[in-house]
Amino acid sequence: MLITLVGAIHRNDYYQKLDKIFETRNINGGKYEKNIENIFDILSTGEGLSLAIKNSKKLRGTYACNLPPSKMNPCTTVDMLVEELLEYLDG
Repeated sequence: MLITLVGAIHRNDYYQKLDKIFETRNINGGKYEKNIENIFDILSTGEGLSLAIKNSKKLRGTYACNLPPSKMNPCTTVDMLVEELLEYLDG
């Protein structure tokens, strides 16, 4: 299931979308919860991780380069963190 965002959505709407994905993929009984212990392992299988990083960069690239991420909505910079952490996992 692919979710594309074209505008800002409220946090509660994210949770509903995540519930649908978790249900479709039979993850955690179909219910998203914060701090699922093995969430990275679950979501990094297949092309999930690389696709998420690609989509995050693409979304951020649609904004003016001098705009801080806090003013971009929707936006995420989690790809920067994940790429940094992957260097330690791969190394």
